[in-house]
Amino acid sequence: MKARDYEYLVDLRESREWIDETGHLLNIHYTAALAEYMLEKDAKKGHTTSSRSLSQAIQRFPWLIAQLFYVLKLTFPPDFPTTVPPSPLQALFTDLYIHRSKDLWIVPEISSWLQSIVKQSSAKVVPPKPSQPLASIPVNVARHVFVMNVPALMSHIPREYTSRTQLASDPLPPEDSISPYDAPMRSLPRLARNAGELNRWLQDIVRGGGNEEEVEDDDDDDEQVDDEDEEDMIGEQEEPNETLVAQLTNAIRNTFSWFGGGTNNLDQEHEEDQDDHDEEVD
Repeated sequence: MKARDYEYLVDLRESREWIDETGHLLNIHYTAALAEYMLEKDAKKGHTTSSRSLSQAIQRFPWLIAQLFYVLKLTFPPDFPTTVPPSPLQALFTDLYIHRSKDLWIVPEISSWLQSIVKQSSAKVVPPKPSQPLASIPVNVARHVFVMNVPALMSHIPREYTSRTQLASDPLPPEDSISPYDAPMRSLPRLARNAGELNRWLQDIVRGGGNEEEVEDDDDDDEQVDDEDEEDMIGEQEEPNETLVAQLTNAIRNTFSWFGGGTNNLDQEHEEDQDDHDEEVD
């Protein structure tokens, strides 16, 4: 609507291809009626079609009206039935639509039109029954609200989502997500609570995950490395590896400090682990 692409909205509402996606979305039906109003106004025509569409939207999603009238500071018609959203999802859609689109209806010409159609439709409105399909809030809708970060809308999100450990930059990713962070990062919060486990996890990565295969050489003519030279070589290899592990550990610990929580305990565990390591070195 704000881009004035009115025909697109009308076509979207009427598209048979998308009816399963848009049929329960009150924003599509209310806004498409408003788009028809603007098309009629530009063409200098009467508002018969848009008024009929708005009336149908009101009858289909009547629970929006009371809250929309309240936000617009309009007088709510006394003969309009008291209705409430039939499901948590529709309650969220109602608040989400008002948050995003109330400015479209606050224009005096539009709000007067809205009031007149609401009065005409009052007798036709039937309070909805509790909804069974789409009663809960899908993860993709919850993700959208997380990204918006509007406190009033966040109150709609079930605890099953808010209690999850997740990345602030990528909340509630899709289940089929192919993000390269998925495999390691999903398990890092658990590892971060145990410095020793975190160090061992990093050491496995640096040393190839412990999957190196021992290869026996049957050639008697191969050169043999004496024990002293072998120990020197192992020491030279382990020293940079241990340094890399320490660097990776610090980097991951710093990353988790950005998200907050658990850093003090981790610092204490790391210091104890470091003291044990120093004693072993001595």
